[in-house]
Amino acid sequence: MDGAPNSTFTVDNSPPLRLNSSGNLIPRANSSFWAYVMFFDANNLEDGDHTAVVTVDEASLEFPFYFDFFTVTGAKGQRNVIVDDADDTITYTGDWIDDGSYKDYLGTNHESPSAPGGSATIEFNGQFIPFHCAQAC
Repeated sequence: MDGAPNSTFTVDNSPPLRLNSSGNLIPRANSSFWAYVMFFDANNLEDGDHTAVVTVDEASLEFPFYFDFFTVTGAKGQRNVIVDDADDTITYTGDWIDDGSYKDYLGTNHESPSAPGGSATIEFNGQFIPFHCAQAC
C-alpha cells in the first residue's frame, strides 16, 4: 500500500474511477484532522434516480478510508440535500466501523474495513452528487 487508501467510484454502472492511485488525494497520516474533504463528484447527471457505489479497494489500520457525507443537488429550483454517513438510505457491505469526531458532519463518519471490498451504496434522485470524507480518505 502506498500510504493512502484506494477506492473505486461508479454511478449508474459507469466505468469505475479509481482514487488514490491517480494521486488525486494526498495522504494525511500524522497530521491534524481534516474534515469536509470532497473526494469524488458526479456532475451533469440527468435529473432522476441514480445509484452510486464507493468500493474500498485498499485500506489499512494506519491509513483507513473515512466516509463522512454526500450532497445531492436536485433539479433546477430544488434545494441541495446533505446526507450523513449514518443515514439509513446508505447500504454498507463489509465490516465498516461507526466512528466520528466533533469535526465530522453531525459528528459521525464510517471507517472502512481493513480488508478490501467494503462498499457503500447510495440511491438518490438528483443531478449531482459529491462525496466527502475526513482526514486520510
